[in-house]
Amino acid sequence: MINKKIVIWGLLVVIWMIFIFVMSEMDANTSDDQSKTIAISIVDKYDKITGASPEALLKHKTKEFIEDTNYYFRKLSHAFVYLVLAILLMNFLIVLKKMPFYQYYLISIGVCFLYACTDEYHQTFINGRTGQFSDVLIDSIGALLGCIMSTFGYKLIMKRRKKKKSVK
Repeated sequence: MINKKIVIWGLLVVIWMIFIFVMSEMDANTSDDQSKTIAISIVDKYDKITGASPEALLKHKTKEFIEDTNYYFRKLSHAFVYLVLAILLMNFLIVLKKMPFYQYYLISIGVCFLYACTDEYHQTFINGRTGQFSDVLIDSIGALLGCIMSTFGYKLIMKRRKKKKSVK
């Protein structure tokens, strides 16, 4: 009998990988416009929350500021999608098989690194896009952070379960 948790976590991993692939399929202009719209929206919300000065509001509307913000937003997005992928992979491996945590790390980061490499290679075939090894490194840093977050989450859950058992 197949464990439902294995199927669910496995599907989540595959769905997230498909999401990454679909995002990489966008041509350069579409991808840039989409990320720019989101980055501008975030800056606008930040300005409203903080009550930015008129000088800051003017600065935040310049082409240079928007380009810089978009650049950093895109790099953070790279790290974020691989952070999520690593968390999903870690959880999949945890329910799949008991092994030392360092093996979960090695497998998760290894899969994320290889997928990032193939993703960047895939982008070389997309109009206006390029594959950059620096993005693979950013993706891998995101994956490492995801593994660390997953470890803390797992240990916290185990601690709470242990506490509940000792109370009963």
